[in-house]
Amino acid sequence: MFVADVIGGSPVGTAGGIKTVTVAVLMISALESVQGRNEVSVFGRRISKSAVTKSVAVCMTSVTIVVLSTLLLSATTDADLADVLYETVSATATVGLSRNLTPGLNELGKLILIVTMYLGRVGPISFALALNSNRKKENIIKEPTEDISVG
Repeated sequence: MFVADVIGGSPVGTAGGIKTVTVAVLMISALESVQGRNEVSVFGRRISKSAVTKSVAVCMTSVTIVVLSTLLLSATTDADLADVLYETVSATATVGLSRNLTPGLNELGKLILIVTMYLGRVGPISFALALNSNRKKENIIKEPTEDISVG
């Protein structure tokens, strides 16, 4: 049930949650990485590294919002963790589903859910871009690349 809440509609749609294409890019990237390939490609087309990086950023930002909201909401109520997690995932993805926890929350708990819904609706990357007023400048000097063991 949580997966259906987290993964939203397709790009340019009005559905909340992590977009289907973002999840697809992450899954394809993971498969390509496991197979030892340096580039991500599907259906005879290469997916740019910036698209993969943005997909990771979107998912990590969404996960961070869910985790922080869950921690904050858990601190304001004595409800079951599964109910709190369900409410915050639903709020982040702006799904509208509830386990009837919201009416029993105090004002601080409701405010946490409101902020969570706002962050989920605006979108993690849109919110990050709105906060970052500096325009990207191309680095003339490149730092050396280091191959590290990840896994």
